[in-house]
Amino acid sequence: MRPNPTLPLANRAPSQPLPPARTAKPAAEESAPATDRLLTQRDVARLLGVTIQTLAKWRRTGKGPACVPLARNVARYNADDIKTYIEQLRASASTAE
Repeated sequence: MRPNPTLPLANRAPSQPLPPARTAKPAAEESAPATDRLLTQRDVARLLGVTIQTLAKWRRTGKGPACVPLARNVARYNADDIKTYIEQLRASASTAE
């Protein structure tokens, strides 16, 4: 008997394996180059080691990486812009030494 992957886990017999995990990327991600990808505020905050509130303050004061404002408190960041910003930080840190 083949396992039925549509059955809830509680209704499966112990010997039935779980269905395979989905590994395929959505079509939008496959067609868009990685450099056109927009990052969330949370992603950028983690990359830069700052809080989301710090990113919001930078946006208000015109500091920090360039962003794409989507709504009042929602912004996205282009992956290339973040990479450039990090490279600029590293360059300025190396010249300060």
